Amino acid sequence: MPLDLIQTEAILSLDDDVTLTVTEIEKGFSVWKENRERLVGYPQRDFEFRPGSKDWAYKTDSRSKSYSMILTGAAFFHKATIIVIHMFVTCFRNQHEIFVLYVFKH
Repeated sequence: MPLDLIQTEAILSLDDDVTLTVTEIEKGFSVWKENRERLVGYPQRDFEFRPGSKDWAYKTDSRSKSYSMILTGAAFFHKATIIVIHMFVTCFRNQHEIFVLYVFKH
């Protein structure tokens, strides 16, 4: 995917079942402009390691004010990131949210 075809720095990724208000889009873009190296958007999730099953799982407490990842269903990110996301999603179809978390934290 040639980056020169994308004429903006920011990409807004939206799943087909996501609806955002103009205010939410403007706020997300404003936050992204201040954090261009990060994934910025909605929805957020938190996850935790479960020692009993030795795996990771989403935490679903909607009252929590903390989170550890942003899903790509409605998110802004830098155009250079699209190549990495595309490569990973092609190889590991269902794990792209976790990979994006890894990319942006490292």
